[in-house]
Amino acid sequence: MRGSPPASLLAAKRAPSVDLRRMRAVGYTRAPREDRAQQVPAAVAEKLGVILPSAGLDVQRAAITDACRQRGWELGDVFDDALGPDAGGRPNGYAQAMHELEQGRADVLIAAKLDTVCPWSELPDLLDRAERQGWGLLALDLTLDTLTADGRAALRSLGAQARALPPSALPMPPAELMFRVVGSDSPGRFEVGGRLELEQLDRLLRAHGRGLADYGDILDFGCGPGRFLRQLRTMAPQARLCGVDQDEEAIAWVRRELPFADTAVAGPLPPLALPAGSFDLIIVFSVFTHLDEEYQDAWLAELRRLTRPGGTVVATVHGMFKWEVIRNGPMAGEPDLERMATRLARRGFLHWRGDDWGTFFPDYYHTSFHRRDYIREHWARWFDVVDVVEQQPNQPGHHALLSGHDIVLLNARDQERGRAALAARRARLRLPALARQIRERLASRRR
Repeated sequence: MRGSPPASLLAAKRAPSVDLRRMRAVGYTRAPREDRAQQVPAAVAEKLGVILPSAGLDVQRAAITDACRQRGWELGDVFDDALGPDAGGRPNGYAQAMHELEQGRADVLIAAKLDTVCPWSELPDLLDRAERQGWGLLALDLTLDTLTADGRAALRSLGAQARALPPSALPMPPAELMFRVVGSDSPGRFEVGGRLELEQLDRLLRAHGRGLADYGDILDFGCGPGRFLRQLRTMAPQARLCGVDQDEEAIAWVRRELPFADTAVAGPLPPLALPAGSFDLIIVFSVFTHLDEEYQDAWLAELRRLTRPGGTVVATVHGMFKWEVIRNGPMAGEPDLERMATRLARRGFLHWRGDDWGTFFPDYYHTSFHRRDYIREHWARWFDVVDVVEQQPNQPGHHALLSGHDIVLLNARDQERGRAALAARRARLRLPALARQIRERLASRRR
């Protein structure tokens, strides 16, 4: 199932020596290959908050201009390389942008897509060059920049991972299938980003006692075209792997190209044609980020059926960090925004249907947000909620995800013990209300 538009890993403190109000920027755009130019309508991509490699020069320029306006930066030239038939002998835009930076006429290079500047494996060299020459880089698709310590670390990590990964013998999915799961048709975002996010999940699992290498039967629920399955083959070589998704085209591709994994097509609602207790680990990445409450509850019950007692489910959700990102981005024009914010604050859950995901997916599949307390109470009907790791990009050692999601760690308890624990928890929650009622009755009698 599809991931969310990429969000910043950080809202980091800026170095005090850098005056961000006086930044001078230069932009760089590159036209897409013709075979990728018309895959996603620009208006839809803009509504979703997604900047695609298939976005044309005008879309990229608009994104760069808007980024400078929001930050109060001065934008100089925006250089481009038109790789299509209308390049017409234009000067090399990348070389011109680099020249402006080297000459000190700009402080930061802005690119709508990181992949247009260089392959991810070449990032370390580009960042070394930027540090030597004293300029910064802002990649709008990842909302990462080198003007923050966390941004520099994140981009260097991306580059190091991309460089360290041996060339995969596994085929890459078609661009459209990659877009459906990461909001981009970038091979780097799909392959290296998938590895980074799976490693973050592995670190969290190990912090609670068991890593990926300790599980024997792993289900990737919402596997798409195998973004995690291809990594799990080496990160959990001992495990039997299974992938499930509602996207029949993606599952057909996995069956054909990644035959080491079992697969199944999911309908809109359970059940799956899989035996109860089949798995000791289920990964649910960017699924509950898109389901309404009815569908969410149905699938939580089904996941509990599929998980062995003592097994683990690790899921991601849109928490408060992602709420602020999307609220101030794609949702900014919503007329009922304040009402939705109030509903989220009161109920702890919000399902937003105005995101245009219906262009690609069924009508029930949109954008959902979860508060931590809601998960701890509501999801406790099916699982022990072990941890809810909220996105806190500035916290050292934090398990931040490139997607900006919160991470939920669940344990499949024994059913009888679970029912008793849930009843006790509900009783505890009722005690404050009961005490308040008693106080009110006593006060009424005194009057």
